[in-house]
Amino acid sequence: MTQSTTTPRSAPLLSALDSLLAAISAYRNLRAIALMGMTFIAAAIVAALFGVLANVTNTAFVAALGGLLAMLTVLYGANAVGIMLMRDAQEQEPCGIMDAVMQSLFTTHRLIAVAFLEGLIVLAAVLVVLLALLICKIPGLGPVLFTVVFPLSAVFLGMLVFALFYVMFPLAGPAVWTGCNTFQVLARLNMLARRRLLEVVTQQIVLFIIVGFVAGVIFSMVMIGFGMATGLSAAVVGFGGGLGGMLNPY
Repeated sequence: MTQSTTTPRSAPLLSALDSLLAAISAYRNLRAIALMGMTFIAAAIVAALFGVLANVTNTAFVAALGGLLAMLTVLYGANAVGIMLMRDAQEQEPCGIMDAVMQSLFTTHRLIAVAFLEGLIVLAAVLVVLLALLICKIPGLGPVLFTVVFPLSAVFLGMLVFALFYVMFPLAGPAVWTGCNTFQVLARLNMLARRRLLEVVTQQIVLFIIVGFVAGVIFSMVMIGFGMATGLSAAVVGFGGGLGGMLNPY
């Protein structure tokens, strides 16, 4: 009797944990990993080329333009990777790299629009806080108001930025990957904010911890292998392990 009453209650928790743990299974999609790697390489090449042009022309605008293009390259590439992973998660027909890239070219602007609207919300909140701080300049009453306005403003702005850019914006990605347009994405985010914000924030924090731990383990393995390979190369080939020696060991 006890088992029949506790099992249904634990089912939602187990389902949530399974969905969180399933987030680390992306390593099985080798094409998505390859596309992510190519994205970072392409972004690095773009940044390097514009960096060289900036040094030749001695123009800061060229360097800034290169940084912007590199960021857009990462954004469009990451969106394409998300499309591939979403198709895999929904057990649909696998999406090729070129197909995912083409879909990303026509859908990434929706994420940019969501980020722009969230930036406008933050800007409006900043203006409200500035107005409140201006009121705090009233002689006599101002210092008393400031003791209340300042801590409330700090908490309000911190929670707003965290909710918009660390919770809502990451959730906009899966909505776009499933084919939602900008207004449908905003409607979904509004529904989550009104009904399941605490649950979503909790799951996001747990997901960040899990992904961060897995990424840390992978980074540690790569760095251990890199250090051992560098030491062995220094002993056998004869260079000291610097970048110059690696490019020209002899």
